[in-house]
Amino acid sequence: MQNYSNESSFLGASQDDVPIAEAIPMTTNGTNSRLSVMSGPNGTRGKTRELNRDQINDLVEQGYSQGLIKALSQNSHDFDFRFWIVDNSGSMQIGDGSRIVTSGKSDGSLKAVRATRWEELKDTVQYVVD
Repeated sequence: MQNYSNESSFLGASQDDVPIAEAIPMTTNGTNSRLSVMSGPNGTRGKTRELNRDQINDLVEQGYSQGLIKALSQNSHDFDFRFWIVDNSGSMQIGDGSRIVTSGKSDGSLKAVRATRWEELKDTVQYVVD
Protein backbone atom coordinates (compact mmCIF):
# COMPACT_ATOMS: atom_id res chain seq x y z
CA MET A 1 0.00 0.00 0.00
CA GLN A 2 1.36 3.41 -0.98
CA ASN A 3 1.93 5.97 1.75
CA TYR A 4 0.73 9.46 0.90
CA SER A 5 2.39 12.25 2.83
CA ASN A 6 -0.57 14.58 2.44
CA GLU A 7 -4.02 14.63 0.93
CA SER A 8 -3.03 16.77 -2.07
CA SER A 9 -0.48 14.19 -3.25
CA PHE A 10 -3.17 11.54 -2.83
CA LEU A 11 -5.45 13.55 -5.11
CA GLY A 12 -2.70 13.82 -7.73
CA ALA A 13 -2.14 17.52 -7.22
CA SER A 14 1.15 19.17 -6.42
CA GLN A 15 1.35 21.55 -3.47
CA ASP A 16 1.27 24.47 -5.95
CA ASP A 17 -2.08 23.31 -7.37
CA VAL A 18 -3.94 23.45 -4.06
CA PRO A 19 -5.86 26.73 -3.55
CA ILE A 20 -5.14 28.36 -0.21
CA ALA A 21 -7.28 31.01 1.48
CA GLU A 22 -5.39 34.02 2.75
CA ALA A 23 -6.53 36.31 5.54
CA ILE A 24 -6.26 40.04 4.82
CA PRO A 25 -5.44 42.06 7.93
CA MET A 26 -7.56 45.16 8.46
CA THR A 27 -6.58 48.46 10.01
CA THR A 28 -8.41 49.81 13.05
CA ASN A 29 -10.69 51.84 10.77
CA GLY A 30 -11.68 48.70 8.83
CA THR A 31 -9.74 49.40 5.65
CA ASN A 32 -6.88 47.75 3.84
CA SER A 33 -5.06 49.18 0.84
CA ARG A 34 -4.98 45.75 -0.82
CA LEU A 35 -8.80 45.72 -0.89
CA SER A 36 -8.93 48.70 -3.26
CA VAL A 37 -8.43 46.27 -6.14
CA MET A 38 -11.59 44.43 -5.02
CA SER A 39 -13.93 47.17 -6.14
CA GLY A 40 -17.01 45.76 -7.80
CA PRO A 41 -18.37 46.25 -11.32
CA ASN A 42 -17.64 49.69 -12.73
CA GLY A 43 -15.85 50.70 -9.55
CA THR A 44 -18.79 50.43 -7.15
CA ARG A 45 -16.72 50.75 -3.95
CA GLY A 46 -18.10 53.66 -1.96
CA LYS A 47 -21.08 54.26 -4.28
CA THR A 48 -24.66 53.75 -3.15
CA ARG A 49 -25.87 50.27 -4.04
CA GLU A 50 -28.83 50.02 -1.73
CA LEU A 51 -31.91 48.14 -2.86
CA ASN A 52 -34.34 50.10 -5.02
CA ARG A 53 -38.11 50.22 -4.44
CA ASP A 54 -38.87 47.44 -6.98
CA GLN A 55 -36.33 45.12 -5.36
CA ILE A 56 -37.77 45.85 -1.92
CA ASN A 57 -41.31 45.19 -3.15
CA ASP A 58 -40.20 41.86 -4.66
CA LEU A 59 -38.69 40.82 -1.32
CA VAL A 60 -41.86 41.84 0.58
CA GLU A 61 -43.95 39.75 -1.84
CA GLN A 62 -41.66 36.78 -1.14
CA GLY A 63 -42.27 37.11 2.59
CA TYR A 64 -39.05 38.81 3.72
CA SER A 65 -39.35 40.79 6.95
CA GLN A 66 -38.54 44.51 7.03
CA GLY A 67 -35.54 43.78 9.26
CA LEU A 68 -34.11 41.24 6.82
CA ILE A 69 -34.70 43.60 3.88
CA LYS A 70 -32.85 46.35 5.76
CA ALA A 71 -29.94 43.96 6.47
CA LEU A 72 -29.77 42.88 2.81
CA SER A 73 -29.77 46.50 1.68
CA GLN A 74 -27.02 47.41 4.16
CA ASN A 75 -24.90 44.42 3.09
CA SER A 76 -25.34 45.35 -0.56
CA HIS A 77 -24.02 48.80 0.31
CA ASP A 78 -21.14 47.60 2.50
CA PHE A 79 -19.77 44.71 0.44
CA ASP A 80 -18.83 44.82 -3.24
CA PHE A 81 -18.53 41.06 -3.52
CA ARG A 82 -20.22 38.04 -2.00
CA PHE A 83 -18.37 34.74 -2.17
CA TRP A 84 -20.16 31.43 -1.83
CA ILE A 85 -18.37 28.23 -1.04
CA VAL A 86 -20.50 25.27 -2.07
CA ASP A 87 -20.18 21.59 -1.28
CA ASN A 88 -19.75 19.27 -4.24
CA SER A 89 -18.91 16.13 -2.29
CA GLY A 90 -20.57 12.78 -2.84
CA SER A 91 -22.97 13.41 0.04
CA MET A 92 -24.69 16.06 -2.08
CA GLN A 93 -26.36 13.20 -3.98
CA ILE A 94 -28.35 12.19 -0.88
CA GLY A 95 -32.05 12.76 -1.51
CA ASP A 96 -32.94 14.47 1.78
CA GLY A 97 -33.25 17.98 0.34
CA SER A 98 -36.26 19.81 -0.97
CA ARG A 99 -37.05 22.21 -3.77
CA ILE A 100 -39.83 24.76 -4.02
CA VAL A 101 -41.75 24.39 -7.28
CA THR A 102 -45.06 25.60 -8.66
CA SER A 103 -47.93 23.32 -7.73
CA GLY A 104 -49.45 23.36 -11.21
CA LYS A 105 -52.66 24.83 -9.84
CA SER A 106 -54.16 27.91 -11.47
CA ASP A 107 -53.63 29.94 -8.28
CA GLY A 108 -49.85 29.93 -8.78
CA SER A 109 -49.25 28.27 -5.41
CA LEU A 110 -45.99 26.57 -4.54
CA LYS A 111 -45.13 23.22 -3.03
CA ALA A 112 -42.03 21.50 -1.68
CA VAL A 113 -40.77 18.37 -3.43
CA ARG A 114 -37.99 15.98 -2.44
CA ALA A 115 -34.64 16.54 -4.12
CA THR A 116 -30.97 15.82 -3.71
CA ARG A 117 -28.93 18.21 -1.65
CA TRP A 118 -27.19 19.25 -4.88
CA GLU A 119 -30.50 20.12 -6.61
CA GLU A 120 -31.53 22.12 -3.55
CA LEU A 121 -28.22 23.99 -3.52
CA LYS A 122 -28.37 24.72 -7.26
CA ASP A 123 -31.84 26.26 -6.81
CA THR A 124 -30.61 28.35 -3.90
CA VAL A 125 -27.59 29.70 -5.77
CA GLN A 126 -29.71 30.44 -8.85
CA TYR A 127 -32.22 32.31 -6.67
CA VAL A 128 -29.44 34.49 -5.25
CA VAL A 129 -27.99 35.17 -8.70
CA ASP A 130 -31.38 36.21 -10.07
